[in-house]
Amino acid sequence: MKNLIKQVGKILINPLIIGGVFCQTIAFLSLISVLSWADVSFVRPATALTYVCSILGAKIWLKEKVSQGRFIGIIFIVIGLIVNR
Repeated sequence: MKNLIKQVGKILINPLIIGGVFCQTIAFLSLISVLSWADVSFVRPATALTYVCSILGAKIWLKEKVSQGRFIGIIFIVIGLIVNR
């Protein structure tokens, strides 16, 4: 049990975990803020941009192979956001 507590403690003080929690907090507060400016029918689909950022981040920073089908998916997401606006 002590080892488990130590592991959890190490995880909680890990700078990457703390940074991730900070970024999630910023994202949530941004969502709440944007909801005060625009309708849910626009804001909620716009959160699909996280998929675009994830795939582009995987390609650029992590040097992952991203298939052509996924890039086509990005294009459809962006088109959907433009049409929704």
